[in-house]
Amino acid sequence: MKEFICKKCGKIFKNYKKRQHCFECRLTKNIPLDENTREKYFKKKSVKYTAKKTVTIYTITVKYQSEAAATKKPAGLAFSETKATAVLGEKFTAPTLTKATNAAVKYTSTNTKVATIDEATGEITLVAAGNTTIKAETEENADYYAGVASYSLAVTEPVKDLVTLPYVEEFATGIGSFVINDVKLGEGLTNVWRHDASYKYMKASAFVNKKNIPSESWLVSPTINLKNETEAYLNFSHCISKFFGTVSEEATLWIQVVGGEWEQIEIKYPTIETNKNFSSWLDVQDIDLKKYIGKEIKVGFKYVSTDKNAGTWEIKDVKVVKATAAGVNAITLDKTNAPLYNLAGQRVSNNYKGVVVKNGKKYFNK
Repeated sequence: MKEFICKKCGKIFKNYKKRQHCFECRLTKNIPLDENTREKYFKKKSVKYTAKKTVTIYTITVKYQSEAAATKKPAGLAFSETKATAVLGEKFTAPTLTKATNAAVKYTSTNTKVATIDEATGEITLVAAGNTTIKAETEENADYYAGVASYSLAVTEPVKDLVTLPYVEEFATGIGSFVINDVKLGEGLTNVWRHDASYKYMKASAFVNKKNIPSESWLVSPTINLKNETEAYLNFSHCISKFFGTVSEEATLWIQVVGGEWEQIEIKYPTIETNKNFSSWLDVQDIDLKKYIGKEIKVGFKYVSTDKNAGTWEIKDVKVVKATAAGVNAITLDKTNAPLYNLAGQRVSNNYKGVVVKNGKKYFNK
């Protein structure tokens, strides 16, 4: 079989049953390849291989490509940052896109419940806390190949120093308005509490490099205003490992009246099954805060470790609400048109899933 080069796309092919057309372009009357045409249509190049040690080369493959086929250029799409963060209610400056292509750019957001984007201009609208990926894409044209670039966007709730009821912090996207107070960090520790983005909770541990390190660290809520309330209840979920010494002394709940002393609150702990390292999640519900009605308080989760014991404590779904958990579970579905608010008092869209406040009443939005 003879070889031919396509005058349109530059691909090399062999004739089949005396046909001389390119199977890609269907172009006929192409150019036979021989010693003369190869030198005419392909530049001669040499490659020099240098090795410091003895090497064995088994195969060298050389592919020919015509100059006509190599005229297209990369689209050259790139964002100035690969990761970005934004805060709901605050101005967000998106990473800058640069490109070489002359094709139009189409922008998309992979999670429109977190952020939407104008597909032509790239203008972003923040919707709710969460994570999304912003993409920019261009199509292939006569001069440039198709291109794509992207960056991850994490949207968080604004940090608040003072909150009112209902107050909810799920730790789904970060630490929220809580703060960390490291009272003691033993040698080798840089932190105890940290946010687990994969499983969406806060986790405390002082076990590092197979070593228990002494520590004391607090996860503390913002100030919670109960001055105008008649009832309030604290709820949260937690999980523990078996590596505590005495868990009721090393993973504890505290409440402080602003300006006063911290007071320990007795809580229930999950059970760890035999041959298991961790417990299942336990919902601690309806801790009555009537003692603190009319005051401003903070809630603190205190973690302690020693050189003999360093357990792991995981916390999520912290809520201070007016109704008991049973009251929340008894709410019904409402479909009338009215603004929706989550339990943190933030307005949400109609697509929001879970407990919402509408017209002053709680409903479950499916």
